[in-house]
Amino acid sequence: MSSPRAEESPLNVLVTGGSGASGVAVARALNHAGCRVFTVGSDRQRIEAAAQQAGDGVTPLVCDLARLDDVRRLREDVSAAAGPVDAVIHLVGGWRGATGIPDQSDEDWDFLHQGAVTTLRNVSRVFFDDIAASANGRFAMVSSTALDQPAAGVASYVAAKAAAEAWTMAMADGFRKADGGQLPPSCWW
Repeated sequence: MSSPRAEESPLNVLVTGGSGASGVAVARALNHAGCRVFTVGSDRQRIEAAAQQAGDGVTPLVCDLARLDDVRRLREDVSAAAGPVDAVIHLVGGWRGATGIPDQSDEDWDFLHQGAVTTLRNVSRVFFDDIAASANGRFAMVSSTALDQPAAGVASYVAAKAAAEAWTMAMADGFRKADGGQLPPSCWW
């Protein structure tokens, strides 16, 4: 599988959840490594400030990743500016906990499901073909060690993270099939 761009071109990397501390650090590292970085957040002021912290050349974009049509527009904007995306680093999520099973609220579940699962599904579905077509295709998300021993107080959190991790593993299988059984592109969690 070869990249549609010349080999000398920088890799296009999308960092979702880019306004948090992890997003700034990842965008900064990728920028310093020579990648063309697009960092995404839902609040214009926060994502612009985060992009400035990450360094010159990091492009801030605003998108509600929970809305599939908005993510499709995001892909159009990135493609128009730089071509297809080679990698996505998905840092969207959040944390909510409780004291046990009975007090796991619907509000917390909706928040966690939207942040950890819906955004991941939308981003991966929209950018899957770009990543699969790239010789350097990568997708990464952040999981949790809490999945190893789920506790009652974090039941909603670990359930959402488990769903996101399973989706990401299924994406890896999709990438292997898209490439005729070869390993790259990769998924990390």
